[in-house]
Amino acid sequence: MTDFAAYFDAAADLLDLPVLPAHRDDAIAALVVIMAQAERVLSFPLPDAIEPAPRFIPC
Repeated sequence: MTDFAAYFDAAADLLDLPVLPAHRDDAIAALVVIMAQAERVLSFPLPDAIEPAPRFIPC
């Protein structure tokens, strides 16, 4: 299991990002949700023939 609190603290230190103690727990909770979503996206298999679009232009 990943230690999200340690990861969050290390990343904040590396980025010299000040995090108020009152916001730390909520930021870690958001990180847990984001990591779970990213895991689902990254685990989706794509065929080798798929190529990314060169540029997205919204309508």
